[in-house]
Amino acid sequence: MSETILDACCLINLYATDVFREILEGIGGSWNVVRPALAEATFLRDISDTGEEQRRQIDLSTGVSEGVVSIVDAKSDAELGTFVELAAQLDDAEALGLAIAKHRGWRLATDDRKACRIARSIDVGVVTTPELMKAWGKAVGVGPAQIRATLSKITLHARFTPGPDFPEYKWWQKHA
Repeated sequence: MSETILDACCLINLYATDVFREILEGIGGSWNVVRPALAEATFLRDISDTGEEQRRQIDLSTGVSEGVVSIVDAKSDAELGTFVELAAQLDDAEALGLAIAKHRGWRLATDDRKACRIARSIDVGVVTTPELMKAWGKAVGVGPAQIRATLSKITLHARFTPGPDFPEYKWWQKHA
């Protein structure tokens, strides 16, 4: 697998599974995140025993210190220039991640429709949460019950469910 930049939305979704490390290591490749995406990916939603919504902090420090995910920054004037251009259309995390992906030949993991459309228009590969989950299940041989439980955690804690226009929507529906 290739180098991938995780946007905040995919980062939150994968972290919500409680098997974040296992997913990324199971899929393989190198996983990166830009600082603005870290700043956006701050918490998950949990439900207490009394039914009240609570926030659970996202802590990637162990994943970063153990090399599961690397924090990357723009290194060149070209990356910074592309970032500035894209920031007029996207938030900073998506714009910076996309700029770096473009200039380094990486792909972007995002569920943001606009970011997906812009990425494809500038020849950057895109992968979405449903595609990542299917790739993990296939690579590691995850059984249907574990897939279902993992997708349920994404829906519950990250509040994500793909729409019918998402890649692997039918796979998600079948396994959710």
